[in-house]
Amino acid sequence: MDDMVTMKTSKKIIIVLFTVLVLIGVILLFQRFDDKLSSSIKPNIGEAPTTLVSQGKRAARSCEICHDLTSARKMTRVGPPLWGIYNAPAGKVKDYPYSAAHLKKASEGIIWDRATLDIYLKNPKEFIPGNTMAFAGIKVDEERQALIDYLKSLNRPKEEPQPPLIEQPPPVALRYSTIDENSQEIRAKKGEIHAEKCAACHDLTQKKEIIVGPYLWGIVGRPAGQVIGFPYSEGFKNKIGQGMVWSSKNLEDFIKNPRGFIPDTKMLFDGIPRSEQRHDLLIYLRTLK
Repeated sequence: MDDMVTMKTSKKIIIVLFTVLVLIGVILLFQRFDDKLSSSIKPNIGEAPTTLVSQGKRAARSCEICHDLTSARKMTRVGPPLWGIYNAPAGKVKDYPYSAAHLKKASEGIIWDRATLDIYLKNPKEFIPGNTMAFAGIKVDEERQALIDYLKSLNRPKEEPQPPLIEQPPPVALRYSTIDENSQEIRAKKGEIHAEKCAACHDLTQKKEIIVGPYLWGIVGRPAGQVIGFPYSEGFKNKIGQGMVWSSKNLEDFIKNPRGFIPDTKMLFDGIPRSEQRHDLLIYLRTLK
């Protein structure tokens, strides 16, 4: 009798265990199917798609220093507008005073298609020796291709002109952060955004390389004109002959109006008129040490 009871109990236990295992298997199978289905129909929340054009737009910030990128096609003091440049013949912007070297190259029938833009943007001085573009080029292939894709997109006739990057407000994440807006951390982050324009001509890293202008690493508190190998202008040399140091005051005056501070400076940038943006940039520059 006891043996029969034991056998019946064992059978029940086995049946329960088997049922539990089957249920677990069904649940796991359902979850796996549900995960696959969800991933196939739902986008990743909070992740914005990144395209080559959007990457190129970011790379084009360095172009905005010297060129108008809007449909207004404004002539700047330094360079011709770039709206509609893709597939356009070289040297044909009306009233722009091209260099003799550029006009000579343009006479070969150069068209600014993907191939020629890629070569030019990689090394402007090599493609057109003697041209006046103060830009060292983009060595990273992916970055050049993204920039070309963006330039290709600059042909929509109804596109509204965009304000210069330096006048744009910082991202929402910075403007409406729960952190104190006046904290040094937040202001340094805002300054880093403004410094993206500086990076077109100046190395902001510890590599301390000369690009178009001298490197800016450690500039705050540094004696002016001490970057070995950089050809400073005569006006700059006269200024530093007075023992000038890049104090916060001198830097702010220079960033506000470069040519007003040093009339014959080689700096192509027109300056930052808004004091708050200048101060944010200075806070960021102090971190470069």
